[in-house]
Amino acid sequence: MSTRSAIAKLNKDGSVDAVYCHSDGYPSHNGKILLENYTNAKKVQRLLALGDLFYLGRTSNKNPNKKRNSFGDYEPANYNYTFAYHRDRGEELNLTHLDSLDEFFEYVTTSWWMEYFYIYDATPMGRNRPKWLMAERQNGRYLLTPLTKKMCAEG
Repeated sequence: MSTRSAIAKLNKDGSVDAVYCHSDGYPSHNGKILLENYTNAKKVQRLLALGDLFYLGRTSNKNPNKKRNSFGDYEPANYNYTFAYHRDRGEELNLTHLDSLDEFFEYVTTSWWMEYFYIYDATPMGRNRPKWLMAERQNGRYLLTPLTKKMCAEG
């Protein structure tokens, strides 16, 4: 069973770039990796440029040792590397760009079935607060809270 997540970047103009990540979306995995390894807008943009992900690794670089499973599909051979559907399996490149956070939440709620939402804040306001935020649904609305090491340790 997969724990799906959305990984997104809130841009300076208020628009959102996002990708779907199929596996291990819980904070103790994807949250921790994002917090520790995707520490600036350039790294985040490079990750998002890969399109939808099967698995988030500590680096967005291509795994030099990818292998095929018994079905002939490429699988992550080393979980330190991000495994992207387009780059690593030759599937269609899916890049999601939305005009606002409200549009992002509406889209992922109706189009993707997500358990976790991670948002990198690249807005001018983001200079004065933690860069990685996690969205939680409360009373029909999404609240953004800073992603912390404690949250990532708890799972």
